[in-house]
Amino acid sequence: MATGRPEHPPELADRRADAEAVMLNAKRLFSACAGILCLSAAVPTPAASEPPPVFLLAWGTPGSSDGQFLGPSGVATDAAGNVYVADQKNYRIQKFTNDGTYLTQWGGFGYGDGQFYDPADVATAAAGNVYVADTENSRIQKFGYPPTPTVRSTWGRIKAAYR
Repeated sequence: MATGRPEHPPELADRRADAEAVMLNAKRLFSACAGILCLSAAVPTPAASEPPPVFLLAWGTPGSSDGQFLGPSGVATDAAGNVYVADQKNYRIQKFTNDGTYLTQWGGFGYGDGQFYDPADVATAAAGNVYVADTENSRIQKFGYPPTPTVRSTWGRIKAAYR
């Protein structure tokens, strides 16, 4: 049919249809979320052949004794498989074997080196160092680990209002 304007190649028509389908799905997702932040579109769906993970182990109870937690908020493992837990409201880091056996802890409430005010997360490095995000003290503390954790470095500063 001659209309005086060039016809679009078929591959462009396919792209337009694909784009319209994506927009329609996005509108449906937004409508289903009713304006509430919805991250379901960002969560990858496991392949059909991949089974879901199987529950293996849990440890800890509420409290402040060895192996107990008040707000565990961050977890890391080291090269040996040991597990470090940021026990936020007990102001400490606890270390366990990979089967949950309590090994040691360090910290306590305060503003000095090796003390915490809401430690929110913990990370380990290949060299054996342990890093702690000391949230309310607005700093990261770096600990060396043989045999007793010692403060090696601190970054950030304590908020003047809390001193």
